Amino acid sequence: MITKSLIAKTKHVWSRDPALDTDHKDYDWAEFIKTGDMKYVPAKEGMTVAEFEIGPLTRMQFLRVWSLSDLVQANEAVAYGLKGLTGYKVEGVDVELEFQNADDGKRLNKATLDRIFEPLLFMELGMRIIELSRLSPLSAPR
Repeated sequence: MITKSLIAKTKHVWSRDPALDTDHKDYDWAEFIKTGDMKYVPAKEGMTVAEFEIGPLTRMQFLRVWSLSDLVQANEAVAYGLKGLTGYKVEGVDVELEFQNADDGKRLNKATLDRIFEPLLFMELGMRIIELSRLSPLSAPR
């Protein structure tokens, strides 16, 4: 059986977030990616990891993104696939996501993308969003 949700959202944490406690006994990146369970990506004491709520692209968004190259592809995947964000500050101020309407759906506006832009973060988030947009035989119940 093939199952797919176009509205499913999941949380993502940047693998390079300085707040991640990679030495913690519960830290398990592979399990976090597989399950989305935040217990596998604990924060260092007194710190908070940034949480990115991401979701799949629509068919038209996917086709648009897929036709682009590398960092532009990642940027557009983030623009369409990032749905929520907590714990991300720029110059000490929490970032609030601002959206705009586009021909192929709601997306982050340019000012928001500029505020949160970090090349390695966008590459990782973009690839996760693209991955969420595809059917995965590993997601089928066993």
